[in-house]
Amino acid sequence: MRIQGHYRVSLNGFRCNNSTWDDALNRDGFGDELFFQIEYRYLDGAGNLLGEPARRVTRTLGAPGDGRYVFGSARDIFGNLQFGIASGDEFPGPRPYERREPFPNPEDVPPLLIWEGDLVSDWEGDHTTYWIGRRVTHENILFITPTIWERDPGEDAMSGWLRWQVAADEKFGAKAKEIVSGVWPVAAPVFDAVSLGIQTGATLTEPLGQAGTRPIGTTRDATTGELLFTPQVLDLTQARAEEMLARNEGYGLGVRQFSYRDADILHGDYVFWLQVERIGILRELPPRIEPTSLQPPGSGGSLGGTTILLPEEGVPLAPRPRR
Repeated sequence: MRIQGHYRVSLNGFRCNNSTWDDALNRDGFGDELFFQIEYRYLDGAGNLLGEPARRVTRTLGAPGDGRYVFGSARDIFGNLQFGIASGDEFPGPRPYERREPFPNPEDVPPLLIWEGDLVSDWEGDHTTYWIGRRVTHENILFITPTIWERDPGEDAMSGWLRWQVAADEKFGAKAKEIVSGVWPVAAPVFDAVSLGIQTGATLTEPLGQAGTRPIGTTRDATTGELLFTPQVLDLTQARAEEMLARNEGYGLGVRQFSYRDADILHGDYVFWLQVERIGILRELPPRIEPTSLQPPGSGGSLGGTTILLPEEGVPLAPRPRR
């Protein structure tokens, strides 16, 4: 049976476990100045992009200047509050994994709406039994790549990151086809870019002695000594969304923690939380009818390989039983 749900994904907040190595002259202000960059790709089950990949860059948070959202507890050597993000800071407040109002924040800082739309999965059997161990085919898939960046003046890694994003489109399509069908549950919902067949998300220059905008979560390759950044990716299908909504990992139903920790040389250690919600109820859609070479006249379909869909108003489903 084909099941459709309407879902949204939000970025609720973050915590600074340890602030990053900073420009020795504090040219960008005391403490960390950071922003989020979140990309998503919406694909069909064949791995084809449904529209262009979208990228969201938030307002920079930290010390005053350049239109930043002023936040943080960083102090100068005399103990004077200068703002800028310091170790232990939480945004937008205590328990940052819990979403606060206003949502979405008009200041373009968390809590933010990342994506909202429909996801459809086709399950074997009916809706009244548990889904574990049943075969499922996903008709569309959402890939979300959330990253957090420290902003400093000087040469930065942003251009290399954007080139990686363009090169990754084909890999995301292959990943979609890999997970589109199988016995539920499949692999974990969050994977890194290495599993896409991409060795690294970006290769960065040595930062010590110079300043520059870079992603937090930069590590060192044990073989080459290069500084590397490999982003984490959330794959979201209708089935995955429902699995997340049924699970509490300590932050609430549907809330997933992402952690980015630098190599020791760079010091940074941040966590943030994405939340998946279903808006409204699940609906059962009519079966998808594949085209055949023999169609009765006046059937309303068309030949030439186009999939024929019955009207998709759907039928409301009662909540499925929980274990």
